[in-house]
Amino acid sequence: MVRSSFLAQLSAIVGIDNVLSDAQVRARFETDWTGRFQGQATAVVRPRDHDEVIAVVQLCIAEKVAIVPQGGNTGLVGGSIPLRGGIVLTTALLNSIEPINNNTIRVGAGTTLGDLQRHCAVAGLRFSVDLAARDSATLGGMFATNASGLNHLRFGAMRENTQCVNVVYGTGESVINASVDPLCGSEGMFGIVTSLELQLHKLPDETSVMIASFASVDDAVSASLSWRNNPRVEALELFTNEGLSLVCESYALSPPLPSAEAYLLVEIFGDVSEFAQLLAATDRVLDTVVAKSEADKAKLWRYREDHSAAINTLGPPLKFDVRIPPQNCAAFLQATSRALTDINPALRVINFGHIGDGHLHVNIVGAVATEQIESCVYDSVTNHGGSAVSEHGVGTLKVDRFVKESGAAKIEALKAMKSRLDPFGIMNPGVLANVQL
Repeated sequence: MVRSSFLAQLSAIVGIDNVLSDAQVRARFETDWTGRFQGQATAVVRPRDHDEVIAVVQLCIAEKVAIVPQGGNTGLVGGSIPLRGGIVLTTALLNSIEPINNNTIRVGAGTTLGDLQRHCAVAGLRFSVDLAARDSATLGGMFATNASGLNHLRFGAMRENTQCVNVVYGTGESVINASVDPLCGSEGMFGIVTSLELQLHKLPDETSVMIASFASVDDAVSASLSWRNNPRVEALELFTNEGLSLVCESYALSPPLPSAEAYLLVEIFGDVSEFAQLLAATDRVLDTVVAKSEADKAKLWRYREDHSAAINTLGPPLKFDVRIPPQNCAAFLQATSRALTDINPALRVINFGHIGDGHLHVNIVGAVATEQIESCVYDSVTNHGGSAVSEHGVGTLKVDRFVKESGAAKIEALKAMKSRLDPFGIMNPGVLANVQL
């Protein structure tokens, strides 16, 4: 039980205005973006700098209070929600952006991806890990899950684009310029990352965007397998008529092309003439639309990026974020959708994702989570040579699958690391492997 003096001690560290204990104020930090996961926190704490994080962690060690780190709360797997109580430590005020130095930049963990992108663009640079949730997703949260996103095909995930981090471990120890591993992808189970040094890349002189339509998902995936090898292709995104129709209906948009079963959105380095080489590599394209201006590019991207928000208008969906070998994606999507509708013909299954590297998002509307549905999806993942663990992390939702896929040796190594870096077991309990100390 938390002592009555605990909130006063927190207030002494971060300021009374940065300890949010009112139930109505806490509520938005206690429920995830999907509405599926909900917990209850003793308080939401907003430290303003690295030293305040040290003091908060040391207090929580002394009081035996769990800490759940939270960035933009855009997660989908219950990884930043206080499902086991404790405090939520939001990085919202850790949002500093330091001067660019030799194509690297130091940012606070609470800096949003969108703010970083706009800052770097002024200098002709960019951070190349990109997400549709860029204006709410934070760099610290992205690092915690090793997020990949839209440009993973060419630039890799957060691990490949982060030089080092500042961290406060569950021991209360502070380390400046700590190594990326084992922290990247650890989902806060070892400590709190307060800032990151990130690698930047030059903004391309010109990019072009096209949407192509196909008669089937199989045709779209076939085209993507040849297009992904073109060095000018930066982003390669798949969506279907089911998702496109929902986006158009939700946001009063006109379809970009006549109705088809599947679509690929492609972004390339260079001008529109470069698309000729892609189109020459396949005879399966039904139709295309190419952006003629920056406004057109943004409009075409909306058809893909507004999928998640449009799906949420139908109520809390079941979201399965998975990784499938690209050559198996068509078979996986077809088999999984068929198996789900066999369970319940009323289900709506909306699929989309980063087809260039096989990171797919299976969304199920009109169902509650059941072992039958989860087994249906995850067994199909296994049957098609994939992994249940993908760019949105493990959180608490995928613990059993993560443990099964990882094997005993990896889990024992995680337990040993947890014991060393968080010996009191206060850091984001229940996530990843649900290590109990």
